[in-house]
Amino acid sequence: MENPEKPNIRLLPTMEVVINEQLKNEVSKMIAKYKGHFALLSGLNMLDTMKRYIIYDVDQARPVGLIGWVGPPEEADPSWWVRPESRQKGYGKRAVELLAEEMYRQGIQKIKKDILIDTETEGEDVASRRLIRHLRKRFNSLLKRSRG
Repeated sequence: MENPEKPNIRLLPTMEVVINEQLKNEVSKMIAKYKGHFALLSGLNMLDTMKRYIIYDVDQARPVGLIGWVGPPEEADPSWWVRPESRQKGYGKRAVELLAEEMYRQGIQKIKKDILIDTETEGEDVASRRLIRHLRKRFNSLLKRSRG
């Protein structure tokens, strides 16, 4: 069951990780531990078309996952990953809310229709589908508000 209070998180651009040595070490440990679980963890320092952010728990001062998108503004393809021990605590829901806001600020016009779900269990699939719906709802509400 998710925590009814929203976790106090920020989405940190990966460049912020590169210049902050302590955060870089924490993210490196997280990536080393979970690298085989998710493609978003690979190539953290590579320059590519993906916008990547660290999901950072401000209160606990630690990274709890990664989130971002790839693709053109006409059809962005979002993805995310949350540490297994941080799941079911509201991090995913809050992170996709912040991602929707960031995508809107960056000029994304549409979210890809068929977002790949790459999980290990059926329960994770259900949670991912819920997060996709939540992301779309938040993003579409921002678009509607801007159109008046």
